[in-house]
Amino acid sequence: MDNQLDNIVPVLAIANKYSLQEAINGACELVREARRILEEAEKRVPLPTGNADLDGQIKRYIQACKDLVAGS
Repeated sequence: MDNQLDNIVPVLAIANKYSLQEAINGACELVREARRILEEAEKRVPLPTGNADLDGQIKRYIQACKDLVAGS
């Protein structure tokens, strides 16, 4: 074991002296807030651009960001 934490829940619990449930709730709130910010940013993306290839790239990038926020 390398003594590294690879999950946000124990990081929140240790850093904030949270109970396990408080840390889980905090992690969920962080994900919800990140998703909200991402969805707001997505609304400002100027699509279509007039370039189908570029539109496809932008849509794939946005989906990858959503997948990252969701942890998938």
